[in-house]
Order: sequence, then structure tokens, then C-alpha cells
Amino acid sequence: MTIPLLVALAIFALLLAVLKQRRLALAIGIATGVAFLAIGYGLLARPLLANLQDGYDSDVRAWGSHNAIILLGAGSALTEQRTVLPGTFGYARLVKALQVYHACRAHSGDCKIIPSGGDTLGYGKAEAQVFAALLTSVGVPAEDVLVEGRSVNTWQNAQFTAPYFAEHHFDRAYLVTSGTHLRRAKLYFAHFGIETTPVRADYGRAIATPWPHSWNFLLTDLAIHEYLGIWRYYVYGALGWNS
Repeated sequence: MTIPLLVALAIFALLLAVLKQRRLALAIGIATGVAFLAIGYGLLARPLLANLQDGYDSDVRAWGSHNAIILLGAGSALTEQRTVLPGTFGYARLVKALQVYHACRAHSGDCKIIPSGGDTLGYGKAEAQVFAALLTSVGVPAEDVLVEGRSVNTWQNAQFTAPYFAEHHFDRAYLVTSGTHLRRAKLYFAHFGIETTPVRADYGRAIATPWPHSWNFLLTDLAIHEYLGIWRYYVYGALGWNS
């Protein structure tokens, strides 16, 4: 997201220079260079990430009588053996959901995990099914795994998970996803009447290096994606477009 934008600005500055608009070309060129350094050194990512993921916990200390642990997908990957595995960020979410589940079972008799995510890339298997197979393979009883395999985005995660709450009468919901994703996901689930306790599965941190680092560009892109999703929700709400 940010790299294509910076490349486009650099090309635009070159075109302006060719067209003899040297002052404007210089200004855009300097701004592009400053933006590149600010992103590459993590100066932009740090405040953006802090506002998204700080203040959330990684542990759960209060339980209800009927508990739902919502595990959001993070994409999937098709291996060379044609098997489908969770995406890069999915394993941290899976491990955290397992931790929450076992802590829940130690305090309450009714604990269900709801893996949520469809077949977004057309691999023939929903993300939720991949998660469910891994959960049962490490000892989670199949009856404690409720698969939501239709959703293709965070909005649909919330929309298609909501019927389980009407059916099972959960009184507590724990939302397990990446730290950067928690704020937007919680907002979307609240829209469908599901008040959640966010549980952070991972934490993104910009790194300091002697040169601009690609990891900081990735984190900046992730943060911007989340802010756009949050802003879109409020804009759509003002226009009456949220279902």
C-alpha cells in the first residue's frame, strides 16, 4: 500500500521535473523521501500501532456460565502438498485461543471455540475448517468447536457468528485476534449485538535498524488498513449503509 504510493509520487515528481515544474517537483520529491524514511524507520508505525493495540490484555480473568471464544482467521496458505494451513498470523491466534479455552475449562463447564473464516482464496477449504481440524487434533472435543466457514471479511465474521449466540445463549464472548485487528473487530461485533472481551494474540512492534526496514512498511500498511476499516464503518453508518 505505502510502497506503490511512494513510487507513484516519485514518478509524478519526475514528470513534473520533465515538464519544467522544478519547484513543485522538488517539494514532492522531498516529501516522498521524508515519508519513505519515516515509514522505513518505524516513526509512523509506532503511534499508529499504539492506538490500535495498546490497552488490551492477553489473559482472561473473568468467566461466565456459557463462554464463547471467537477465533478469527488470518488467511490461509496452500502448501506444495496441496494441503491448506493457517496463514502466517494465524498460528498465534490459534495458540492464544487454545490458552483461553483451557483457562476457561479450568473455571467453567461450558466453553466453546468459534473459529470464523471462509475459503477466501479458493483453496477448497474454509479457514475455520482448517482451525477446527487443528483444534481437535490437539485435544479440543469436537462438540466444543463451532465452525463458521462462510465469512470472507471481518464484517461477515461478526455477522455470521451472531446466530451462534442466539442458539447457545452465551453470556461471555472473548475475541481472539491479532493486536492490530482488535479495535476494528470489536467494533464490528458490537454492531451485531455481540459485546466482546478482546484478547490480543500477538503484538506488532516497529524495529530500529540503521536503514529503512521492510517490516516497518508492513506494519504501517497493516495499521492503515485497520484505520480505513474503522473510518469506513462510521462513514457507512452516517450514510445508512451498514446492515
